[in-house]
Amino acid sequence: MPEPLPMPTIPPPVDVPSADGAVGIAQALLDNFGVLDGQQWSHEVEDPNAAVSSCAPDADCPAPVASPVYSRTVTFQLLEGDAPVPGVSWSVTIGSHGHVDYLNGTWAQAQGATDYPLQTTAKVFEDMKNGTAQYVNGSPGGEVRVTGVKLGVARWDGTEDAKAVAYLVPTYRFQIAGVDVASSYAEVLALDPASFKVAPTELPVPEPALAGKEVEQ
Repeated sequence: MPEPLPMPTIPPPVDVPSADGAVGIAQALLDNFGVLDGQQWSHEVEDPNAAVSSCAPDADCPAPVASPVYSRTVTFQLLEGDAPVPGVSWSVTIGSHGHVDYLNGTWAQAQGATDYPLQTTAKVFEDMKNGTAQYVNGSPGGEVRVTGVKLGVARWDGTEDAKAVAYLVPTYRFQIAGVDVASSYAEVLALDPASFKVAPTELPVPEPALAGKEVEQ
């Protein structure tokens, strides 16, 4: 009987940059692309290969053995003021020798905000009870109990001049508790609907060439 083949091994990482070094490489790359474009971004660094361990609460747990770092992922989050823009970020994964292994993101540019009047929390809360509130994350449903409220910011997709745009709109985040609640809060549009109108996300669809048509010879 032939001997089993040895399991393949993963070569050790070589010269993976530090967290600060990874940020510098990622930022230089995105600056060269024109992605960051002088706007305000936050960033964080993650080691995808970080060791994770667990043991019983009363057990004498040994210290986890540090895993080799094969790469670092730097994520940049676009900010408008101090508020992160939902869904607009870039991730750059950097491996051995500072090589860029992966790049992903949404190309977008933030523009100045416009002032609109807000509805009172009492009015929005009344809309929630009447079933007329404009939810961002879906109606909580079931019997719920509101335990608090605070201001938030949410993304609202629309169109402008036949181009897709994402509006950042103020919201009220009602902390909720109750039966069959899918989320810990209900996020409701805080703007007065009479003061603005968001165009629906309906971009023109190009007609496919020769689709369903006869071609004259």
